[in-house]
Amino acid sequence: MNAKLFSALTLLLVLAIAPISSSAFAQTSVEGDVKASTGNTDVSVSATAEVDDDQDGTTDENDETDETDESDRDERKEDRKEIRDERKEDRKEIRDERKEDRKEIRDERKEDRKEIRDERRDQIKDFREQVAERYQERIRNSVDADIRPQVVDPNRPADLTFEGKTSGYMLFGNIAWGSQIHLTDGVAHHASGDMWRVKTHGVISIDDSRTAKIDMSGYAKGNRILLNGSGELDNGEKVRLFLRGHFAPTNEYGVFALAFTQAGVHNINTGEKIPLMHVGEVIVTPTTDVTPDVLGDAIPVPTDLG
Repeated sequence: MNAKLFSALTLLLVLAIAPISSSAFAQTSVEGDVKASTGNTDVSVSATAEVDDDQDGTTDENDETDETDESDRDERKEDRKEIRDERKEDRKEIRDERKEDRKEIRDERKEDRKEIRDERRDQIKDFREQVAERYQERIRNSVDADIRPQVVDPNRPADLTFEGKTSGYMLFGNIAWGSQIHLTDGVAHHASGDMWRVKTHGVISIDDSRTAKIDMSGYAKGNRILLNGSGELDNGEKVRLFLRGHFAPTNEYGVFALAFTQAGVHNINTGEKIPLMHVGEVIVTPTTDVTPDVLGDAIPVPTDLG
């Protein structure tokens, strides 16, 4: 009995003590946790504050570094700009110098070419004058003494007028080109005996594509005739025309046959001489009293050609 009572009291005592111990233990645990948590919070707050301070210092240092880098970049940019500007100026000076050098070279070459052209022009002019003089001298020497110029009063009326045409070929470049000579406004003055002084306007055409107007003068004696003169082709080239040959009356009154057996065109610009072969006829009209036989009055056509 006593033993059972003791066991019951012991159980009650244990049950009474257990809640108090549990509460105390729980309170102790909570206080420890709170203290531990508070301590950790302080440490965390302190660490965070220190980190923030470090970050603020780092940010300031970074800002200073960024400002320094930006200043360096600006300086380098200015340096590069100055270098580019200097190089640009140098290139411009070099281009200007080369341009001036090329201009001087062109001017020198232009002057040299002008001097060469002037020298050649003078040489060609002298050569043409020499050729023309030799040509005139040869013409003077080739004319027989008895048909050389005689003095005729220029105011004296002409004794004869004539006009006509000859045709044939001009030998140029190993090719015979068709050509014609038209004689207009021709006049003849009787000098003495059977010698006449002759003047006429001539137009020579070459292959119906090029023409030249030439004023000619010369002499006729017996059945020989000599005419020469100068003029210009339609392209501006100066030429001289030399005609030498024979003439004779036909069976028609006032009609004379012409044959230029020694004739040619002399191009004064190039010095080239082009031979001619021409035949034709002229119609002669007396303007003063001349002997009828001069015009071949009623010459009969021979029936026996043997």
